Amino acid sequence: MSAQDYDREALENFFSAYFHEDWPCEAPTPVGVVENYLRSAKATEVARLRSAILRYAEKESDNAALERKLLTELGCYYRPSADGHTAKNWLHDLAALMEKTN
Repeated sequence: MSAQDYDREALENFFSAYFHEDWPCEAPTPVGVVENYLRSAKATEVARLRSAILRYAEKESDNAALERKLLTELGCYYRPSADGHTAKNWLHDLAALMEKTN
């Protein structure tokens, strides 16, 4: 499996599992959702996912397109724009949260 394949699989697994259609039932905020993930994830998995998130954030310069791709490519039902964030900034915030707790 190539690094790019791993990235895609890890991103899809994380976003579709943790930011699924009913994610607000799991935690009241996106930060809470990530904290749920971090409680059970291995440090090596977190580090690889964090890197994949940062690379994904840089693939698209248009924030509206990036937000659409989060849903259509990765199954992420959280919309950063609904909370006043750009998709790119939100992804960077996720990565920073993962770095702090890792």
